[in-house]
Amino acid sequence: MDIGHKQNKLTLIKRTGFTKSGNRNYKTGIFQCDCGNEKMVIIQNVERNNTKSCGCNYKISNKHKRLGMKKDYGKI
Repeated sequence: MDIGHKQNKLTLIKRTGFTKSGNRNYKTGIFQCDCGNEKMVIIQNVERNNTKSCGCNYKISNKHKRLGMKKDYGKI
């Protein structure tokens, strides 16, 4: 994945090296989300669509559930 590549809501802005998980090393990078937040993520997770945002999608979805709203609220 090249710098500037966008996948879902995340854009790679900097490669940061590697992180170790178990006995494997994974490439990491700093990604900027469409909402403006920056987050360090394993690049492979973004490529495989396991990570789609900084967490803002999760926060919005939980807010709607907590308030009893549906995704299509406002529609009849």
